Amino acid sequence: MRIARFNIAGYPVVAVDAGDGFIDYGMLLENRGYTPAVVGLDPERCIVRMLRNGLFEADFVRENIAFARHSGLDLHLNTEHLKPLLPFRPCKFLCLARNYRDHAKEGGYKAPDRPHYFVKTDNCAAGPDEPIILHKGLGRVDHEGELGVVISKRASRVEAGEAHRFIFGYTIVNDVTARELQKQLAAEGLPWTAAKSLDTFAPTGPWVETGLTPEEIGEKHIRVTVNGEIKQEALISDMIFGIRQLVETISATITLNPGDIIATGTPAGVSPVAHRRRGYGGNRRYWKTCKSGEIEEICHSDKANNCNLVISVSYQIDLNSEKKIQRIIISVLILALSADFSYAPWGRTANDYIRLPFWRDARICSDGNGGCWAVGMDGDVSPGIGTVGLVHFNRDGDTTWGLNVVQPLPNWGSWWPRPVQADNGDVILAMIVSKDLDAIEDSDAVFIQRINLNRERLWGENGIELDSAGMLSQNGVGVYKGPIDDTYLVYWDSDRNENRTGGPRLQLIDGEGEFLWGERGIGLGSGWTNSQIVMTSDHCVIVAQNVTPTPAIEIIKLNSAGEQLWDSRFDTLGDNMSRLGIIDVESDREGGVLLVNEYERRVTIDDTLRRYRGVNALRISRDGDSLWTRNLYERDSR
Repeated sequence: MRIARFNIAGYPVVAVDAGDGFIDYGMLLENRGYTPAVVGLDPERCIVRMLRNGLFEADFVRENIAFARHSGLDLHLNTEHLKPLLPFRPCKFLCLARNYRDHAKEGGYKAPDRPHYFVKTDNCAAGPDEPIILHKGLGRVDHEGELGVVISKRASRVEAGEAHRFIFGYTIVNDVTARELQKQLAAEGLPWTAAKSLDTFAPTGPWVETGLTPEEIGEKHIRVTVNGEIKQEALISDMIFGIRQLVETISATITLNPGDIIATGTPAGVSPVAHRRRGYGGNRRYWKTCKSGEIEEICHSDKANNCNLVISVSYQIDLNSEKKIQRIIISVLILALSADFSYAPWGRTANDYIRLPFWRDARICSDGNGGCWAVGMDGDVSPGIGTVGLVHFNRDGDTTWGLNVVQPLPNWGSWWPRPVQADNGDVILAMIVSKDLDAIEDSDAVFIQRINLNRERLWGENGIELDSAGMLSQNGVGVYKGPIDDTYLVYWDSDRNENRTGGPRLQLIDGEGEFLWGERGIGLGSGWTNSQIVMTSDHCVIVAQNVTPTPAIEIIKLNSAGEQLWDSRFDTLGDNMSRLGIIDVESDREGGVLLVNEYERRVTIDDTLRRYRGVNALRISRDGDSLWTRNLYERDSR
């Protein structure tokens, strides 16, 4: 299966190859009821967001394509006249140095005895039809055609035999290199970043090819042609260190995230894209030509530096492959509306659904090893107030064990559990516990607990008590990955805290359960509801909430030390707004956020009260300023 993005009238479109050409996959998902919050709002990150949400699982895509054909929905794209875009902007490139023996030899180096890799930053990424910027005085700039391995899910300490489970697909990366500058940096003992990470120095695409194992892709060739002459060509399996070993080695010390790309190294034969020319700034334009069974990128320079660069990987994909990646939907008895879902290689049909022993409010998260944690309320104490149960499933969908998270004590109740995967695959749980069911209004507390795969409670029998602040709001508790490694952000919304004023509170803990800041929780004010929390690319915390009774959105940014950087309030529709709700918040790569909110406004027209409901998108800078607001749709709610 091929996945790409194209520019249609200035609008980026996510497309998949349906076997008879590319179709508008984003429009297909919209027809099936998926919202922008699920698909993603950042155009350059939406494929990664869709990947995280399981929207590219092979069977799921085929099911949607079959739906389109059955319903007569023609979403085919005429790609011959469309501009291909960068498939997605990765968070990072992990690039291999000297991974082909002949390339090491031509550079005057010995073949390495272990993988040597370096990082290219995300500003390098460019689409196949974008210019490569060559600055004045840069000197010789070389092409390096490489196979890119796209990571599908968070990978840490992955064994080589399991590497294929963490690979989404493959693409083409041109590791453009300022060669003279690289040699100068190496002679001074400095890293290559300045020679490798210039803007546009990693053209990528034009698509991602999925469905191939590392062994299957190893049978293909990579080839670079300049002016019709083959400059670089090698069998991919000729790499010194294969794809599986690269995933194992890199993930042993660097956590790989969905959408990261491993550029696997270039064969011998690198040659200049441009030589040094006095006063010459120069651009290179990339475009795509499609041939049967091939991916090609062609770089065409101006007449002064006449060169054509072709990077191709020749292979074909059989969309009727027997390889299947199936989806599991975890349901809670018959209360399907309260069920969450994840994807794994098991459980596809309704008969394969796994019935959890929870009566409501089930949540799941990955265990980092192909299995998952499921947590929910089992209702043993009384309707509405139960005990929190935890179940672990392995990668084959088998239940390995289950337990009550909070040890049953006389007159205790616990509910509203929220899980997050710890960095090593343990589960961190946040929940509300009532220590006296006869006096709920004065006995609520927030507890957190860490449990490992061996069923061990790491923070005591009942965990750590964070706040015993009277009555806590239902649904007002959550736990998130923190702004730095192995830290966890706990959120709760108390109707009455220790000052009897109420409002949301935040606390950061480390992997040992120690408070880093907010021992009793940092208060964020009162009158807040429907909290959304996201970590930004600059290692800060964004908290976005509705503000009542006046409908508005308030956003607070905290740094990793818990210090408030700014507090901004936004009323996107003015005085006629009667209701406002946050749908989703996502961080952008500059440290700001994209926010989607639903709203209702009331307008009197000809003595008749009209109610209009709609959805807005709002982008806020890293400094808390509104960059723009867009209305996505609005309709009369009558």
